[in-house]
Amino acid sequence: MTGRPAPAVLHPSLRPWLGLIAPVAALVVVVLGVLYAGHSEPGRVDGPKHL
Repeated sequence: MTGRPAPAVLHPSLRPWLGLIAPVAALVVVVLGVLYAGHSEPGRVDGPKHL
């Protein structure tokens, strides 16, 4: 170890944006999970192809 701090992974000017975007993205994931919970049948796109 050299005693120097490690370089920042994320530029300091982006940190506030990440602080705003991360909770919104997490909320979207939770909402989609709740909407699709219990759906075990394939949807129109996922079902068998009929030619």
